[in-house]
Amino acid sequence: MKDSDFLIIGGGCSGISLAVEIVAAGLENRGITILESHNHLFQSNKTWCFWNTQPHRFQSSISKRWKKWTIVHSGEIIRCSSNQYDYCHISSSRYIESAMKRLSSRAQVKIFSATRVEQIVEHQDHVIVSTNQGDFRGRYVFDSRPSFSLPDQEILTQQFMGHFLEFDGDCVEADSVTLMDFSDFDQSLVSFIYELPFDSRNTLVEATFFAKHHLDKKIFETAIEKAVRKRYGEANYRITSTEYGIIPMSADYAISQENKKRVLNIGLRAGMARSSTGYAFLNIQRSSAEIVNQLRNGSTELNPPTILSPTLKFLDRVFLDRLCQEPQWFAAAVTRLFKQVPTDSMVRFLSGSPNSSDIASVVGAMPNKTALLLGAFSHAGADIA
Repeated sequence: MKDSDFLIIGGGCSGISLAVEIVAAGLENRGITILESHNHLFQSNKTWCFWNTQPHRFQSSISKRWKKWTIVHSGEIIRCSSNQYDYCHISSSRYIESAMKRLSSRAQVKIFSATRVEQIVEHQDHVIVSTNQGDFRGRYVFDSRPSFSLPDQEILTQQFMGHFLEFDGDCVEADSVTLMDFSDFDQSLVSFIYELPFDSRNTLVEATFFAKHHLDKKIFETAIEKAVRKRYGEANYRITSTEYGIIPMSADYAISQENKKRVLNIGLRAGMARSSTGYAFLNIQRSSAEIVNQLRNGSTELNPPTILSPTLKFLDRVFLDRLCQEPQWFAAAVTRLFKQVPTDSMVRFLSGSPNSSDIASVVGAMPNKTALLLGAFSHAGADIA
């Protein structure tokens, strides 16, 4: 039996971020054990992007910042910029390098790879986690295992594939992100191109689709190739790496915390990817800090962190209901928001930290705004700063 105060299941972004937060709080003397099912942490390349609207412990891991971004729809280009908030990129390689510098030197932090969890049993004052490498005992368990799979569940998902491209010559304009390009928008299936230009020769071109069923990767490959040729003609390039992922677009995928006092879900399992946008990185950082505050305060029963206000949850539900009923509505609605809402207000809204004025601006830019306003502010109360 291996003992540790804190057992973290999963060595992904949420698990590692929580471990770093525990160490930063000086609580690692109690022992941290990370159980990772794969042979190595982050076997595949991953990218996290977000607007830097709040402090977090991975500022030094940011590899690129942009102050400009665009939305493209029906021949119209909406250009946005902010002096207050940068759009930031962190690669999994830089993230794990930064995290391991803080964790690997701590004797109290242990990482077990190729460790598959088979059972979790909660007792009054401890938890037993049974794995293929034996049993682990901890005072608290933080579980980040995936909570959904396709095609087992009929929920809307954001599916994406991106190629990191290196061109032979200088042909990439690196000062602005393409957040959404709906130029080849499919009326029956929401889709768009996303591009992160890193320098004059390197860029990430990504195809995104919203769907309830698993899409063949050939669909992504075709969309990416078409977008690259449209943007860069016959310029020579090589694919240096590829990322692929599926993010649930529903609050229903989160696993219930009912009747659990010492086992807490984290990451996607806890609903940290915002259902309307897919953004998760800042939510994970907020969640980790809130969990550690509970531990520092000596809480004997862990409570799920509150990340999104009731107002934002309500608006996300309205958005997703409309999206499922009328997917052809999406492109025009998003374009309208970026066109009419002040840029910094839009950034705070998408990042989950809007004030009441930001909420009013977003709702005011939508059709049926009266009903939305009444619904949003009936949920607001004290949750909007």
